[in-house]
Amino acid sequence: MTYNYTCPECHQPVRIDWAWLKEEILCPNCNAAHYPPTPGEDPLAYVDGDKWPKEMETIVIARHGTTCAAPGCYQPYTTLVHRQPLTKGGRTCVSNLLPMCAEHALDKGEQEFDEWAASLKVPQAAAPVGPPSFLETTYQPSAQAQPVTPSPEPGYVQPLASGASVAITPGAQPVLVVPFLRGNVHRLVFDYDWSLVAGTGCRVFLVAWSHGQRPNLAELDSPQFDGLTASLVHSGRQDESGTSRLELLLPSAPLGRWTAAVLLSGDSPSLTITEFVLAGAE
Repeated sequence: MTYNYTCPECHQPVRIDWAWLKEEILCPNCNAAHYPPTPGEDPLAYVDGDKWPKEMETIVIARHGTTCAAPGCYQPYTTLVHRQPLTKGGRTCVSNLLPMCAEHALDKGEQEFDEWAASLKVPQAAAPVGPPSFLETTYQPSAQAQPVTPSPEPGYVQPLASGASVAITPGAQPVLVVPFLRGNVHRLVFDYDWSLVAGTGCRVFLVAWSHGQRPNLAELDSPQFDGLTASLVHSGRQDESGTSRLELLLPSAPLGRWTAAVLLSGDSPSLTITEFVLAGAE
């Protein structure tokens, strides 16, 4: 299995055997010695062909959860699918793989995920799914975060992503990016268990934007950012752990397809999210 990545020194493409991933490599372009970035460190790094190594699948599940990525589907995933098929220029990499149940994976086939997802019917509230059980929050609110008045537990919940026994830590890339159809969803809820290293801090962002908007995540904490955000700040003088909850209210319009994302900003390692549920609610 061949692994393709960008040299961290000269930023030129490098091809190595997957078995060399943990070995020190001499770049054929600049002759600099380096260790290849893992799929988690470089989500655009890809392997040839349509099969993926188990290590890559683990990272995909940590980013998207174990629930099928098809909007409105609550089944556990059984395989991964390519967001953009290989036949249309896609690659087998973390950024182009999504978890999916067998039924929806077969239905999607060689279609591009965004076009296929837009053709699915919006889930109706006539068949609600019971809400997850949320625990009390323990956090230090950010001074810039807008307070959210707690609302009653929803009668309709659309699970978007979940994970257990994972280790999601701060980094340059979003730890979760999940497309969904608005339908009856009027707010997003991110419920998570966390642990914090003494003397460190981390800010957790819950972000959403409508299809076609594609805000610049590099501007996330600035006035120029045009997506919707809510955030919490975790900090402490000693090792701590707890459960927190973030809510983000969505506007009444537009409907259609949206994207939810979770980002962690802070020194690594600082905050580690070990279990989470991301859901849409009334």
